[in-house]
Amino acid sequence: MLGEASQAAPTAVTSRMQLLVQSCLSAAVTDTGTPEEGKEHSTRKRQKRQKHPLVVTSRIRAHAFVALGKMCLQNEEFAKRMVAAVAKELERSNDLIIRNNVIIILSDLCKRYAILVDPYLPYVTSCLKDREPELRYLTLESLFQLLKQDFIKLKGSLFYRLLTALVDDSKHIQELATYGLGCQVHTRHPHIFYQKFIETMYHFNGFQQNKTMHVRNDDDPPDPFSLSGLKHFEKRSAIYKFMLEHVTDEERFKLNLSITQNILAPCADKDDTLIKTCPLLLRDALAVLCFEEIKLQSIVAQEEAAEDDVGQAILLAAKKSILSSVVKQNVLENVVPVVIALKRRLEDERSPLLRHLLLFLRDLMRDYKNEVKEILSLDKTTANEVAFDLKRLEEDNTTKGGVASMPGEQSQEVNDGEVVQHKEVRHF
Repeated sequence: MLGEASQAAPTAVTSRMQLLVQSCLSAAVTDTGTPEEGKEHSTRKRQKRQKHPLVVTSRIRAHAFVALGKMCLQNEEFAKRMVAAVAKELERSNDLIIRNNVIIILSDLCKRYAILVDPYLPYVTSCLKDREPELRYLTLESLFQLLKQDFIKLKGSLFYRLLTALVDDSKHIQELATYGLGCQVHTRHPHIFYQKFIETMYHFNGFQQNKTMHVRNDDDPPDPFSLSGLKHFEKRSAIYKFMLEHVTDEERFKLNLSITQNILAPCADKDDTLIKTCPLLLRDALAVLCFEEIKLQSIVAQEEAAEDDVGQAILLAAKKSILSSVVKQNVLENVVPVVIALKRRLEDERSPLLRHLLLFLRDLMRDYKNEVKEILSLDKTTANEVAFDLKRLEEDNTTKGGVASMPGEQSQEVNDGEVVQHKEVRHF
């Protein structure tokens, strides 16, 4: 009632009323319990009152937060004093009702005092990893509403934390994240997934853009949003595929080139340490380059449209011809030389990543066989090696149906960013 009254007559709210609500928030909390626990409950209640002059139930405390939120909406000075304490309750409280109320309060305050709430937004986004799916859903829904109405900006860690909702354990949260990111966010920021793609690969592998590995101390608490390590490869892949589904063909083409230049090329340089500090980043890059989602859809769609509309098929055929020539030129000049250089380094270091590179090279041979052969024709030795390795890869996949060591490669594993070597295995 006090909260409703404060909205109806905000000038009638006195500092004493504010203090009364605040005292309910800082008071000791007790619950009634069952009749059989009456005696023990009374003892605990007396002990609490010896330490705290005011003892309230969790239900009263939850209502106090609602009243506080409504008071803050009508009094900016009061909101400035209380917003920090309200936000930190998301970390301190174990009461789901209170955490739900706080999310709603901060969302409402953000609509009125956006600048005031902005520093405490990380407290809200951290609830995307709350143990309760109901709170995770409410938090995600509130964030999308605030983004849609432009009360908050898609900056900092917010974008990456929203992406993790795509691989949440709850199916309902996955569906909400897919809709919110794929419709609302993509509509307002149509190029966001292209612009953030390389950064997303860095981020989810724990790799900083200044090309230094983020080292976490053993005493540091684990980051609930972390998706680094081999065990999260499938989740990272799901996020990458979602992003690729929401970019244009022109952006797909640019991403091919960008991944090659920013990840593959540095790894091919023997003086560069990227491949040693974060080998899973290279593994992700090679996997992404093999995804069906990164292939130019206008080229793929040409054959499907040919049966339906002759005129449309002719137009698409012309477009495909132009795109194909541009893509083939890119493969010839920018991709294949980097892949060959990277192959040499991985062979020299007997890296387990060689197999993943050959899988990508096999895709290149399938899609651009003539272009790859053209550049390999300049080096017969390399051409023979590539042909032998690809043949061996196909044989191993056919006979064993799994991962096999390549010629000249040590049997190793990439485990959470570290290369673990085992006994050397050679094929003759």
